[in-house]
Amino acid sequence: MEFEKGKSYEELEIAEKASFSKTITETDVYLFAGISGDLNPMHVNEEYARTTPFGARIAHGPYVRS
Repeated sequence: MEFEKGKSYEELEIAEKASFSKTITETDVYLFAGISGDLNPMHVNEEYARTTPFGARIAHGPYVRS
């Protein structure tokens, strides 16, 4: 697998942008819950989360970007 080489600091220009995308996995949610201490059942308890308007567990807010 080949990766595109990024730019050095000197090669960057004002107003350039970059992006990153990732599919949030169950592991990501549990790791974030553990490190942040946010064990809200909306994030970690599927049975509870099914009873909410969302119908399933949801990822923590910091994972969301609008």
